Amino acid sequence: MINHPKCLSTGHATRGPHMKMLRRIFLLLQHGTIACGKKLPYPGRLASIHLITLYSVTFFFLLPALCYQMRHSIYFLENLKDRDQQIEMFNAENDKRIQQANLYLQNVYKAGGNSAETQGLGNTDTLISEMDKQAIPHFLNEQEPRVDIAITIISVSRNRHKFDSYEPRYLTQTVWHYLHLLSRPDAQHRSVKLFLCNVDNDPATYHELLNLSSIVHTFQRFPNKFEFHINVFEKEKQDYVYCLNASLSWNPSFVLLVEDDSLPRDELFPVMNYVLDYFASDKKGHKTTLMFPDKWYMKLYHPERLLGYWSMEIERIPELASLSLLFGLLVICLYQCLGLRVTIFTNINATWFFLSLYFCLVFIAIGRQNLLELRRLSKYFFMLTPAPSCCTPAILYPSAGAKAVVDYLSATHCKASFAKDMALEEMRYKLGMKAYLLQPNLFRHIGLYSSLRTKILSPSVV
Repeated sequence: MINHPKCLSTGHATRGPHMKMLRRIFLLLQHGTIACGKKLPYPGRLASIHLITLYSVTFFFLLPALCYQMRHSIYFLENLKDRDQQIEMFNAENDKRIQQANLYLQNVYKAGGNSAETQGLGNTDTLISEMDKQAIPHFLNEQEPRVDIAITIISVSRNRHKFDSYEPRYLTQTVWHYLHLLSRPDAQHRSVKLFLCNVDNDPATYHELLNLSSIVHTFQRFPNKFEFHINVFEKEKQDYVYCLNASLSWNPSFVLLVEDDSLPRDELFPVMNYVLDYFASDKKGHKTTLMFPDKWYMKLYHPERLLGYWSMEIERIPELASLSLLFGLLVICLYQCLGLRVTIFTNINATWFFLSLYFCLVFIAIGRQNLLELRRLSKYFFMLTPAPSCCTPAILYPSAGAKAVVDYLSATHCKASFAKDMALEEMRYKLGMKAYLLQPNLFRHIGLYSSLRTKILSPSVV
């Protein structure tokens, strides 16, 4: 499910201007340093040559060699392939995940006493790591007494051979990944219950979900085939409200409402639990009530193409400036340790400026999205920022916040120019509700086949 159309902008369309801008800045800097260097005494000329060499080697040799396969860098070459090639590669990766999911889910069905072959999961000769055959995992238990986090996957059938014969099976992949993550020890910190929410208007023909509903508790919006005559954005909003309200019927402390083409990353539960623990403790470390306000929500995914420095979110320009100044200062310290300050650089302020500018351009060239990946080294490195307005593939709500969203959206009408993510943004301002974004993303968006716009999206915007 893809949100408001304003968020759909091709990732590679903007890289050309960025690359040209970077080259212009470099040429301007080059001419400026040469002109200044000619008027400077010998140490100044030496510094000018040193800087030109540093910039040239970095931006024309080193970074192109290192970043040509890094998506979101200005050197990324994958977008040179035509759209059909990109779709073929995207679906090839999708097929690998489907195969892994089928192998894993066979064991889950066996654990529940069902036959994988009769449930339409297909045959396989090899099984990956086996689950406990004695009992259904606790997160699939219908009698779960307490639910801290209700994870509800909103799902609707895709493609139905409207565009081609390919079956993306996104729901199968996401269920597999949740079951795999929930069976790990680092997910046992809180009681978690997994749900499916079928909002397909012809549920009897949605065989992928019907197969999975035998092991995962399912909310069914339409018992029979239903012909809706409302705007598709309004139906999407109504589906969202239904699934959120159905999740609240289990009285969870939190509801994680996700779309079926949002694949959770391996660090989902350790990071999410750490964030909730952090805001549930005071400075002395004693458990107290949540330090969050009563009504809030936290986005665990934001489109990667909108996470760069060029998106101009309020916190990103100071972030870029502070990182550049810090690394510039570190290099100056390195020069001093090596004894190069006197022989090469005579003006410490000018040196700091040019080195900071150098790192600023390096970070822009690499891409903020790629720098964010370094934060995955530890759950302590993730950061919480104000949430942008777009989009809703994965949002964590406390129960009070979820109820407020249900009440507000139920009284709001959505349309093409006012999708549910915009309605949530409007609610934030009217109710004074807090919204956060956890970075980097804890989910991957794998939905190439859009159920909202009934078309195949460009891989560059997925």
